[in-house]
Amino acid sequence: MTLSIALRRMIVLCFALSLSACEVSVGDGSGFDDGGFDGGFLGDAGGDGDGDGDGDGDGDGDGDGDGDGDGDGDGDGDGDGDLDDVTAAMQWPRLLAQATCAALADCMGTDLLIDSLGGRDCALLEENSARAGNLAYLVDSIEAGLVAFDGSQLDTCLEDIEDLSCDVRSHRLPASCKLAFTGLVELGDDCTIHEDCAGAAFCLKDALCPGTCTALLEENIGCENSDDSQCEDGLVCAGSVDECRPLGEVNDACGSGQPGCTPGLVCTATTTMPTGMCITVPTRYFVAEGEECLRPDSLCQPGLVCESVASQSAGVCRATVEAGDPCKRAEPNQCPYNYYCDAVDPGEEGTCVVRPGNAQPCLENRTPDCADAHVCIDGTCLALKGPGEACEDPSQCYGEICENGTCTEALQCEAP
Repeated sequence: MTLSIALRRMIVLCFALSLSACEVSVGDGSGFDDGGFDGGFLGDAGGDGDGDGDGDGDGDGDGDGDGDGDGDGDGDGDGDGDLDDVTAAMQWPRLLAQATCAALADCMGTDLLIDSLGGRDCALLEENSARAGNLAYLVDSIEAGLVAFDGSQLDTCLEDIEDLSCDVRSHRLPASCKLAFTGLVELGDDCTIHEDCAGAAFCLKDALCPGTCTALLEENIGCENSDDSQCEDGLVCAGSVDECRPLGEVNDACGSGQPGCTPGLVCTATTTMPTGMCITVPTRYFVAEGEECLRPDSLCQPGLVCESVASQSAGVCRATVEAGDPCKRAEPNQCPYNYYCDAVDPGEEGTCVVRPGNAQPCLENRTPDCADAHVCIDGTCLALKGPGEACEDPSQCYGEICENGTCTEALQCEAP
């Protein structure tokens, strides 16, 4: 299933979302970096796009964006299957993002998923990225008769996505989702988005509108724009040259030029050793509270942080702390969501303070260097933007395209 390029870059799928070598950052060059692992498991900056920096609108930091912990976004846990068709289809990017991130959390564990994102909100990053791409035109395709929507299948579809767990990136949407959104365009006919196409197919555009429904690509065949939806089930569009390839399993090569590891695995590659191999999480994250941790190979059990001492690489596994509490620089962040420890040097005591927001100076030598839903451009934190909003740089857009000062989507074709 396609994760946004943004999500894969931030978490480096070892899913994804996102869109990508599978490597764990080991700091900022000055020692411990309290921003967490800069791409530990999936693979890019993100947030909620509302400019408040909370990542999901509720400030709970649980990654589902709804504040109730069930991942459905409406508080009742039913996936919104009781809404009218158009409303439910409009909510599909949100529901899909929540189910996808729930699958990743099941695979990796909530703590490691949050750490891999540097504390960013998985579901809101994925939702906003989806709304900047193909899914922005899903309702148009339904209204044009290119896609048949059956809301009665939506609950089952969302449950089946969550059940994919570690397979959520490399597998296409479950059969139940194909029943919820049934493409009606046959192979070789004109299409506007992937969802238009019937069966095992995608909409190939080649920079032209309309696109053409094309059979999913086999292993080692070239694909475009890191779009996993172009590949057969079990493959992703990745590598030094985009090709449909399987994700790495335990002991497979990963890192430079490789497609990354299956979610739930970690790549041993680093910036100084760009090629590594896929290993299990317990192989690296095993040190108990109070014991010595050593970056990058001997890190703390999930839920703990490697708190710095006066050393560039060694530390002690400690518990996390609350906003305003004393802290030290650590991997991952010892402070709550959207906070960081303002200590300057490893081993020095600081305080958990909020990250800078819109129009504020970026943090120096920190990852991330701004609050969630923001990006650092020329030393200033700027809010991330969606399609049609003003931008100064492509990195400020969820879709990563800024043309003539406006965030735009990749090539999209209007439904007839």
